[in-house]
Amino acid sequence: MENNEVIKQLLIIGNGFDLACGLKSKYTDFFETIEFRNNEQNYWYYVFKCLKNYNLFPSYEWADIELQILNQLKNLEILYQNNFIHTLKLKTDNVRALLEDEITSMISKRNLNNVTCDSLLITYMGLKETNYSTVPETLSKAHDIIFHYLTLLERDFNDFLSEQIYIAEAKIDNYLKNDSSENSYINYFPKAFLLLSHLFGWYPPAPLSEKCKEINLRSTYEETTFLNGFISSIKNDNIVIIENDVLSFNYTIPYENMDICNIHGSLQNGGIIFGIDYEKVISTFKIPPVRFTKSYRIIKNNFHPNFDLTKKYDSILFFGHGIGEADYSYF
Repeated sequence: MENNEVIKQLLIIGNGFDLACGLKSKYTDFFETIEFRNNEQNYWYYVFKCLKNYNLFPSYEWADIELQILNQLKNLEILYQNNFIHTLKLKTDNVRALLEDEITSMISKRNLNNVTCDSLLITYMGLKETNYSTVPETLSKAHDIIFHYLTLLERDFNDFLSEQIYIAEAKIDNYLKNDSSENSYINYFPKAFLLLSHLFGWYPPAPLSEKCKEINLRSTYEETTFLNGFISSIKNDNIVIIENDVLSFNYTIPYENMDICNIHGSLQNGGIIFGIDYEKVISTFKIPPVRFTKSYRIIKNNFHPNFDLTKKYDSILFFGHGIGEADYSYF
């Protein structure tokens, strides 16, 4: 092929993509399937159970895992500052009063949004409940404990999403058979296929298909419909080819035959991660708990994207991404 024009396009997707495809992938969906009573030995389940039951955050925030990671780290820094944690251990009858005094003096000095007496109490009791009724002696050991439980939470979320995908796979055949039943249009993969087709323009007009035949490119068209190099249009007998890459902040792979980078890990490859923004950690903490950041864990997991993220793109599309604070450093 000669005189071809190549357009490079990057699609960035977030959880809104999976939700639009009917997948129950919200944190609240996950926690609704969890029996908190059976998971109280995990620090994070204890925290989220308290946040939900005591209605300490707006309904849309209590289950935000990444937000709560940041909040719990703030709480821990306060509790362990100047050995304050040991004062609490000795004054078991006046824990709330001590916390109220401490939080009043701390909030006036530093940016500690969402830190309250109630949240500090949850953190303190969470450490005791999930560490055999004892409180870790140092902040470092406390970080070790909650990081360990965070990896278990990630494993459970991985299993939860895998189960949702399994349910979707079981329904694909009915969808493709044009089943008119109510449940035939809630399948994840068919909807993801159609949504990607729309976003990438995978439906060429009839004249394009005929032109492909004329210049013996029909086989190329068939093979590249869902790959890089899709033939978008023909201008003055010149072929315009669009190279499509997908940068996903989700853990799912909606269609396998495309160049997709799951930057936080995927169900297929394992090692999904929860984390917070590196810049936020550096600017908030006296001793930054870097191992809880997304960037650190990506490097630690020896992550290698399957396409060059530094290439120059002609266009960048966003779909279903909230541009939340936890992802600021990427942009």
